[in-house]
Amino acid sequence: MVVNAKRLFECEPNTKQDLHRRSAFFRAHLRGFMSGTFGRIFEVSEIQCLTGGDEVCSFRVALLETAAPRLLARPSERAL
Repeated sequence: MVVNAKRLFECEPNTKQDLHRRSAFFRAHLRGFMSGTFGRIFEVSEIQCLTGGDEVCSFRVALLETAAPRLLARPSERAL
């Protein structure tokens, strides 16, 4: 799956920043959202970025594992 994001604050033009991909915050949150929602482990990698002159930042989301660690389960589903 590919997720496109426009106007990420991390990637907005800034003369103090050098021109390399800076979307670690968004990638981490997207990975956490996908893992928490689906109970599986995902990898998120950036394939396009505003800082590189692209129109949008694009992220490839890929399933890594079939089951997430138990700490991602809802509290009522965790074994004590």
